[in-house]
Amino acid sequence: MAKTDHLLIVADAGPLIHLDELSALDVLSDYAAVLVPNAVWLEVQQHRPQALLQINVKLIRQATPIVSDRVKAMAVLYTLHHGEREALELCLTHPLIC
Repeated sequence: MAKTDHLLIVADAGPLIHLDELSALDVLSDYAAVLVPNAVWLEVQQHRPQALLQINVKLIRQATPIVSDRVKAMAVLYTLHHGEREALELCLTHPLIC
C-alpha cells in the first residue's frame, strides 16, 4: 500500500458523517490531515458533531473559499450543495492539494 502520511485530503460532510456512523473515521488517520471547508464543518457539526472530535484524525477547518465561476457552473450542472462547492474549490485552489 502506498504511503499516505504526508498527503492532505479535502472532505465533504457525507463521508465524515457516515464514516463516523460506522466507527470508521480512523481510516482517515492514514493522511497527514483532512481539510474541512467551513460549510462542511457546519454541516457535520449540525448532523454528527462527535465526528469533529476524533483525536486520531487531524481535521483542519478551512476558511470559506471564494467559489470561482468554474465551480459555480459545475454546481448548477451537478446540483452541488454549498459544502460540496467549497470542498471542490478548495481542491482546485489549495497549494498542497494535487
